[in-house]
Amino acid sequence: MVNLELIKDAPAEVTEDNLNDSSRALHRKTHQTIRKVGTDIDTRFHFNTAISAVMELTNLLFSLTGEGAVEEVVPAVIREAVDATLTLLYPMTPHVCAELRSLTGNEKTMDSFSWPDYDDDAARDEEITIVLQVNGKVRSRLQVPPDTAGDILEERAMSDPKVIKFTDGKTVRKVIIIPNKLINIVAT
Repeated sequence: MVNLELIKDAPAEVTEDNLNDSSRALHRKTHQTIRKVGTDIDTRFHFNTAISAVMELTNLLFSLTGEGAVEEVVPAVIREAVDATLTLLYPMTPHVCAELRSLTGNEKTMDSFSWPDYDDDAARDEEITIVLQVNGKVRSRLQVPPDTAGDILEERAMSDPKVIKFTDGKTVRKVIIIPNKLINIVAT
């Protein structure tokens, strides 16, 4: 469980310099959660998916800071995640969040906090999954950085062993690329 004394003394701002993998993953998930909850509550009124996103953040927080953690997470990143969790849940559970906020050593009331902003760069995934289809059927997947160029995606897709298995001996008529989503290879 998160050590309250550790986050009471942690700085409120996270500097992305020299974050280890666990700290970077928690920092990214925090900003992704802020973005998702803001969208779910503000524009779609989907409170259930907002709460689900916060649950995913807390699960990651506990897995990275609890027993069996691989590496130590930077205290400022832990504090950022805890503060964001309490602020994001405040519209649904105001009294509980106010009490938990006071336990973290924060003297300001929850009403005085503004909605957290997310950083697009921090929320961006380092790798995404591209689905590979042959004639409309999923055959494989690629892990690539976001916004990888189409020619590189096509080259990687055509060299994938599972794609080769389904295109071997056939003529590739068309390669349809939907950026950051999928590649469909039409072969007859």
